[in-house]
Amino acid sequence: MRSTTAYNSIHLTCSPQAAYEFVTKPDNWVGTHPVTVEVGGDGTGQPAGQGVSWTEMISAHGKEPYRVEWTVTEAVPGARWVIVCPNLRGPGEYCQIVYTFDESDGGTEFTRVMTIHSPVNDVHGQYLENVKKALEG
Repeated sequence: MRSTTAYNSIHLTCSPQAAYEFVTKPDNWVGTHPVTVEVGGDGTGQPAGQGVSWTEMISAHGKEPYRVEWTVTEAVPGARWVIVCPNLRGPGEYCQIVYTFDESDGGTEFTRVMTIHSPVNDVHGQYLENVKKALEG
């Protein structure tokens, strides 16, 4: 299993609670996240709490749009929000995004950490085994 993590952080002048309420409303993703074309599901216009699921249509890099389903696994209003997608671009490709909202300099330090776990073709493991054999005999 291969993992890739993207870490981004920015300072916002609003309160952690205001940032949390905006980010956790899936409807707000359309127009703010560059690859989100649409969202669907019940209650997407309000902060999504633990256990809530919705769909997102993604169109990235000129490729064919695809639909994914997100579920909230942790929701701490004004502090932390964690969502997961068990099949991001296909079976076995799991994505988790952790959002944190920390009070900082009269505003909010807003952080997003996205980790994608993807199945890896056996050829990569075989390469490592071949290197081991070549070096160790």
